[in-house]
Amino acid sequence: MGPDRTVDLLKELAPRAEKAGAILGLENYLSAVENLDILQRVGSPAVQVYDDVGNSTDKDYDIYQEIRMFKDRICEFHAKDGNFMLGQGRIDLHKVRQAMDDINYWGWIQIEAAAPHSLVEDCRADLKFLKGIFPA
Repeated sequence: MGPDRTVDLLKELAPRAEKAGAILGLENYLSAVENLDILQRVGSPAVQVYDDVGNSTDKDYDIYQEIRMFKDRICEFHAKDGNFMLGQGRIDLHKVRQAMDDINYWGWIQIEAAAPHSLVEDCRADLKFLKGIFPA
């Protein structure tokens, strides 16, 4: 589906989401500029970005700068890094935290990460790692 069709659908759905107090989060492989264009064209506070730093890293976007571009437009984050355990791959999650702090983001972060060893043990390790960066 192209961006024009996406915008048309979101314009149709956004008023219902606003009325329900819901957020429609966009998770995709688009750049920040492309996502911001969609948000601007839709023009609804109910449409935001569900930022997936793994997806953006896959596309070689500057994730740290892109996070800063999304100030007040991010509903949630996915913490993942391709086939790597968090903290052992391509993404510097300390820099992600700094970028989040720069835009005053204090919302949800979902673990959506690889489990090369054991799903349960790997998720526990990822959670422990993230708690070291994002303490309660």
